Amino acid sequence: VVTGEAFENVQAPAVAAVHGRVFEDVSRNGVRDTGDPDVVGAVVFADLNRNRQLDPGEPRAATRAGGHYVLPGLVD
Repeated sequence: VVTGEAFENVQAPAVAAVHGRVFEDVSRNGVRDTGDPDVVGAVVFADLNRNRQLDPGEPRAATRAGGHYVLPGLVD
């Protein structure tokens, strides 16, 4: 039994996937604090050619509830 913890039901990512969470860093300290809201609908992508823009064919995902995203099927 664990008390004082908040657990979320999140889909487990595939083996070769990048996953994470997007939030608004209100305090600008680089850490998700209580009160930092999740960002839903943000586009996250793997910038394969490193040009800092989303290009056709680059893996992408929109954040969903809780600010979570998964980019599956990436190779090492």
